[in-house]
Amino acid sequence: FGVSISLETASQFNAWIESLGWIGPLGFVVIVVARLFIGLSSHIVLTLGGVAFGVTGGIVWGATGLTISAAIQYLIARLFTDRLRTSSEDSRYRRVESQVSRFGVAPVFLITAHPLGPQTFVNVAAGLLVLPFFSFLLAIVLSTPIRAGFYAVLGASVLTLEWEQIVAITLGLIVVAVLPFLLPRVRSFFQ
Repeated sequence: FGVSISLETASQFNAWIESLGWIGPLGFVVIVVARLFIGLSSHIVLTLGGVAFGVTGGIVWGATGLTISAAIQYLIARLFTDRLRTSSEDSRYRRVESQVSRFGVAPVFLITAHPLGPQTFVNVAAGLLVLPFFSFLLAIVLSTPIRAGFYAVLGASVLTLEWEQIVAITLGLIVVAVLPFLLPRVRSFFQ
């Protein structure tokens, strides 16, 4: 497409976003909310949020978009809950439903806060399994800034750090993301 990524183009992108005023953050939130429908990964979009708005703005606007997106996914799933419950005698569904009732919204928080957690799947599952909406929303509001923060730091580093520092931050984020799965209790929780 003739697009090159360099420190200069990242700075130009940042300046362009700033020139948009309040439309920049609003447009970003809309992109975060609509990312599933247009085939964009949250990882890429949230990293661009860090480039466009810096760490703080990337966290605030990314978390806002993730929260709105999660609420929409949950509510859409709730529309199909009755049909699924009446037509499904699947033992896997019943097993997941019993685990959800046992653990509540803690898995929603943990998976959403984790930078590689399957957030969309969790949001839809929470709606299908009828987790209480306000408990779900509280878990989302508390966890999305953590998730957005990982990528905002990475995106913001593009403008201010050397290549080696960016690679070090990326490797550090990967270690932080993988580290919990080395603990046997965490692995057994997700089995």
